[in-house]
Amino acid sequence: MSKLTREDILAAVQPKSDQLNAIDVLDGPITVTITGTAKGNADQPAVVQLDGYKPFKPCKSMLRIMKAVFGVEPDRWIGMQMTLYCDEDVYYGKDRTGGVRISHMTDPGRNTEHKLPKTFTLPISRLKKKEFHIEPIVATQKPTEPPPEPTVEEQAFIETASALIQAADSGENLMEIGLMLKEQSQVIRDVLKPIYAARKKELEA
Repeated sequence: MSKLTREDILAAVQPKSDQLNAIDVLDGPITVTITGTAKGNADQPAVVQLDGYKPFKPCKSMLRIMKAVFGVEPDRWIGMQMTLYCDEDVYYGKDRTGGVRISHMTDPGRNTEHKLPKTFTLPISRLKKKEFHIEPIVATQKPTEPPPEPTVEEQAFIETASALIQAADSGENLMEIGLMLKEQSQVIRDVLKPIYAARKKELEA
């Protein structure tokens, strides 16, 4: 039986979808940059392409906000930034599914009527409205970069080092491995850090 790796966990929890879903931002908000747009279908008319992430297909409420702030010309959305988060209080029929919502946006200053910050009151059903508050993205706020994936060489090193860590039979041996890891890339250290810490705890028990 092979050892469970970080890559196995990431692959297992990755939603099998061609779009950004609520579960993708369940761990926390992400700030993204728009790289393009495309026409969708009747249910999801707009496809917003993002740098480093799956496309965002906004619901009608979010699309109305994007139109109000960014303007009606999709080509002018390119380069704009948004902070997306998981709103757990979103229902699909009777099921509570959660949804991707916008909390911050680049304010291009094109429409004084919708200058940020601003609260939009929009219909979410025939009988119900909801407030969505949008804050401006400040100049120092950087896009959230996806975690880097190990290269082929790094992955090979990770597998070898992981086996060495598990085989370490003393704190001294484990410390020698730790000194070796300090010379490796940040990607390698990030993957092996929890494995190292777990083995150290086992040896100290």
